[in-house]
Amino acid sequence: MQRYLSKSSIIGLILLFAVALGASGCKDTKASHAAGLLETCKLALDASTWDTAVTECSKVQTDEGYNLTAQAYMARAGVSLIDILTSMTGGSAAISGLFGAVPTTAAQAADVKLALDSMFLMKTPTQSVYLQGLLLSSLLVIRELQTLVGLQVDASGSITHCAASGSIDGCSFKLSLSKTTYTTADVLAGASIPVDLNFTGMGTALYDGLCGASGGDTHNTKVVRAYSDVAVIPATTPVTYYPVDITEKLTINKCTVSTTSVLYYNNLAATNLTSSITGLDKLNFYVKLDTGQNYTKTFSAGMTSPATVSLCNADAIPASGATDLALNDCEVLYFLENLNLN
Repeated sequence: MQRYLSKSSIIGLILLFAVALGASGCKDTKASHAAGLLETCKLALDASTWDTAVTECSKVQTDEGYNLTAQAYMARAGVSLIDILTSMTGGSAAISGLFGAVPTTAAQAADVKLALDSMFLMKTPTQSVYLQGLLLSSLLVIRELQTLVGLQVDASGSITHCAASGSIDGCSFKLSLSKTTYTTADVLAGASIPVDLNFTGMGTALYDGLCGASGGDTHNTKVVRAYSDVAVIPATTPVTYYPVDITEKLTINKCTVSTTSVLYYNNLAATNLTSSITGLDKLNFYVKLDTGQNYTKTFSAGMTSPATVSLCNADAIPASGATDLALNDCEVLYFLENLNLN
């Protein structure tokens, strides 16, 4: 017996087929749209139209898209990783090859940072990504150090800066005493010689650039006693000297390393990168900066015994701990006095 579909059944099947066709069409359209975006991105990269490449590649929100977006930002900033790696094949001074690629404008620096931001959106970064991340973050760290301490490469290929002698005395932010020589009149004026130790901090620009934010603390009052080279009058046996009370008046700048900052990316890349390329170990700036080591300064001029002060101390501002994502002037000054990239 032949069966016939009812009119309502036929209508129902037509509607079901239409829905299925529509769903299939949406799926194909979505896949085709994604492929089209990727193709447009690649065409813009091939054509070296970097503004268009940045716009189009950023629409491709996959690991491939994030990587291509990073390449577009790097290209717009004029950064070639191949050129950097080629320039770093020079033995012990290979690290100086980075300096030629350091961004010279704010726009270029911003693009390098955006390249890092895009690169580390990837769910499964490769060794190539970690290598790129280490090099790009190092460019931005070096840029900040060029501004702060005049970091540069001299004609012989050596890296120099204002604290290259092992002391920050050549830097604009050096610590200074309000008085370094003493006379009889000074010591007769009171039981001790009042002296101020001034330090106004290294500024917040460095921390904003490296950590993505900055802050500061005013040093609690602390007095360090030393002794002048002027003997107490009248003379005594054994000879005694007038005390010098050094009152610290310090401002300490600091930051917390944010998870989208240059230093965070630097640490992430260095930690995950496995490579035997010469010089890359010197680019782990996060570990070099966030040491937990305190900066100390010894004053001997006008003193019968040297006076040593610590920029941070337990009863004033504690130094940050090692690799704790907290950074301050105590650690940065220690880093500068021990900086060696050659």
